[in-house]
Amino acid sequence: MALESALLISQLVETNPTDQDDLEFGDDHIRMTKSVLKYTFPGANGQGFNQQILATEADINGLQNLRDNVQVQLDALEARIIALEA
Repeated sequence: MALESALLISQLVETNPTDQDDLEFGDDHIRMTKSVLKYTFPGANGQGFNQQILATEADINGLQNLRDNVQVQLDALEARIIALEA
């Protein structure tokens, strides 16, 4: 049987289970896949998500740019406050 040990999606072996694996071990693969998903996406309380995530990859990746832009603005505002207090 080719049951890997995984915590993260990147650790899953795409070719498992093989067609040579016994069907009786299929439930082990399903349990491991569920564990990986719950570990990777724990949700706020560690119970997974209770609603569907509708954001696209672009939406999620765009949050990085948004955060960076907000930080630039906060840094500029802090510099102005320091200058005014001087």
